[in-house]
Amino acid sequence: MIRCIKADTVAALFLLLPALFFASCDDTAGPTDNQSSGYTYEDEFFDPERVTEVRIEIDQDDWDELRVQRKTFIDVFGVYCTAVAPSPYQYYPAAVTIDGETVENVGVRKKGFFGSQSEIRPSLKIDFSEYDGDLRFHGIKRLTLNNNRQDLSRIKQCLCYELMDRAGLPAPRCSFVHVFVNGTDLGIYSNVEPIKKPFLRRHFSDDSGNLYEGQITDFRDDPMWLGRLEKESNEEEDDWSDVLAVVAALEEPDDTLLAELEKIVDVDAFYHHWAMEILTGHWDGYVQNTNNFYFYNDPGPGKFYFIPWGTDGTFSSRVPEQFGSWSVMAKCALAHRLYEHPEGREAYIAVLRNLIDTMWDTDEITGRIDEMHDLVVPYISGLELPLFEAVTDDVKKFITDVKTNVLAETADGPPEWNEPLQDPICLIEKGEVSATFFTTWGTIGWPNPFLTGTCTLDMDVEGIGGTPQLRGAMAGTQYNPENPLSLFMAIIMNIVLMEDGTVYGMAINFPITELYSGNEIVIDFPNSNAALVKMVQGSQEAEILGILMSGTLKLDIASPIPGSIIMGSITGPLWNFVAGWPGQ
Repeated sequence: MIRCIKADTVAALFLLLPALFFASCDDTAGPTDNQSSGYTYEDEFFDPERVTEVRIEIDQDDWDELRVQRKTFIDVFGVYCTAVAPSPYQYYPAAVTIDGETVENVGVRKKGFFGSQSEIRPSLKIDFSEYDGDLRFHGIKRLTLNNNRQDLSRIKQCLCYELMDRAGLPAPRCSFVHVFVNGTDLGIYSNVEPIKKPFLRRHFSDDSGNLYEGQITDFRDDPMWLGRLEKESNEEEDDWSDVLAVVAALEEPDDTLLAELEKIVDVDAFYHHWAMEILTGHWDGYVQNTNNFYFYNDPGPGKFYFIPWGTDGTFSSRVPEQFGSWSVMAKCALAHRLYEHPEGREAYIAVLRNLIDTMWDTDEITGRIDEMHDLVVPYISGLELPLFEAVTDDVKKFITDVKTNVLAETADGPPEWNEPLQDPICLIEKGEVSATFFTTWGTIGWPNPFLTGTCTLDMDVEGIGGTPQLRGAMAGTQYNPENPLSLFMAIIMNIVLMEDGTVYGMAINFPITELYSGNEIVIDFPNSNAALVKMVQGSQEAEILGILMSGTLKLDIASPIPGSIIMGSITGPLWNFVAGWPGQ
């Protein structure tokens, strides 16, 4: 696959590379909520107005094993491109203390997909019954503690689920917890209700139906889509007929599409789910990225309902700019097919505008953000505070902007949406690449990379080669005002000009906390990575030849002090996407 980006000069081209990686309403939108009116400890534990303290004591060796376990991009989209990759996570015994009450011999493991994985403050699952099937904490069997790695405000997940609940969707409960591991303060986490049978009993008529989890998967008859779908209940029954019925319904012509689809999917409930992913800017959900969602076949009505998940990337002003619309995202099969249908398109826009009219009170929502801010801010460290405040302000701005812009875009009816379906994501290995570099810190942005350092670039890749004429290197950070996290990424750029005018370059990205002499970094996309690109001199386009998603980066000499020497090497296999590119 080839992606093209514009650049006026060689230097400008490589400066662009790092950006590639990085009220109430009625309840007709969803099924019946069967939650008991009796107050339980769970109601207190999921109280969004308080912060619960969770302390975990675990053998240090076990913790050091747990925190580095991870799902790799290559495992999911390379080795297991058409199947569910086995989980790399395992449980370890620990003692868990919640608000001063301790439970011994509890199972703790890491959790998370690419965006949330961290070795310093990992997301965690706690299973009280892992070693004793009858053990519970005041009736609670499991906890899901999310680290909010993509959310410096720490409030997006709970705010998003709260708004989705107001819209009548079956959304998990969410509250804030202050997590300690072996006495180390890991900060504020989101305590999100697990999507298990207790959740199903609260929201649906029956908890015996088929529950599925979707991560980069869709209702399309292709093993690169359906092969990665995970069945979370009734796993022993190899029966996927309900999913295949959705696939078949989506292939119906316009005159029968809605009737056939309504037999297996609550279409009105899906319109509401779709609209709320738009109003919350959930770009990494089902409708835009075929990711982060559950869906459940409720045996009562015999229909599927969607359940939101993974909402820490919501409420960002960058989302509409990236995807070109405030009111439509439809790169999944279900939303795309419905938006192609005249009645489906009109029905979706009607639901979207009705939700704005009935529940999107900007003053009320921004007031709720202020309440969450005041609850969380005492737990934010001084160094994080400016970014915390900036991201929180951006969330409030999004709340106002999305209403204004959606109403403007839909004033004259449904807007055009010409984007294609999301491509499947599958990797193929292209060859080996290695490089050495010598430069100084703070040279990113200098106009001539051949005067700021030197490098070697060896590419054992078919179709790539030539005789080097000039070699250059730069290092530093490139601040993106729309992405505060850019300050935390180090960039090393190697540039080689061949005799025939072809330019090859490698942009290496990794956390700036890893920038010190003698460090050996295991390349692990997307946390650390390198892109190899090719550009013909005088051209305005660059071809991305592939990504180093694994391998080793060695920093012989390194420091973030301006003018300091940056010297080292990188080597690893080059991968490319057979079809899709994440999020595009």
